[in-house]
Amino acid sequence: MGEDRDNKKVRDIPDLMSEANKLTNDLKTVIADMEEKRGRVFLKCLKDQIRYLDWEEGFNPKKRKNFERKEVVHVQFGFNTGSEHGGPHWAVILDGEKWSCPTVTVVPLGSLEEGETQEHVHKDDVFIGTIPSINEKLVYAIPNQIRTISKLRIIRPRHKNDESIKLSNQQMDEIDKKLFQMFFSKSKVIHELVANLSEAATAREK
Repeated sequence: MGEDRDNKKVRDIPDLMSEANKLTNDLKTVIADMEEKRGRVFLKCLKDQIRYLDWEEGFNPKKRKNFERKEVVHVQFGFNTGSEHGGPHWAVILDGEKWSCPTVTVVPLGSLEEGETQEHVHKDDVFIGTIPSINEKLVYAIPNQIRTISKLRIIRPRHKNDESIKLSNQQMDEIDKKLFQMFFSKSKVIHELVANLSEAATAREK
């Protein structure tokens, strides 16, 4: 009996279909009351979300390229709540060593408006400079929006032969420093670890 229920579709369960229809109608009402620009963005993200739901059951990350740390990727972050980063944006991968893993952790990237300079970058963000392979805009990283995403959300590159764009070691170091300041600078465990590593390095030098 349990196995039969597990194989049922939502359409086979009247109370779930009733709830689905109600929520669908509620969503239509919310969309209808949106301003045009916001509505277009939402509908595009909703279309992508439907595609992800269709793809995810048979998704095999090994059929995508092996993403590496420092690699810049174009991501569909989706339509999110409040100040959460959303929509299609560039991001940099923090972890990419596991080819078989269906997710990666990324830091979103933003770009300055024309006429803005490094001085306009928020103190919580990290100035990157230009990434010529993408465009000539000045770019900054947004560490406080760090996020783990499904590889399904990566628009490009997708395949091993696609062009790979990477940040420099120095640029990644600056992002790492900011992440440490924001999330780990008050951790006693981290400070003890750093102190122990420093003492070990000093001992080796002697």
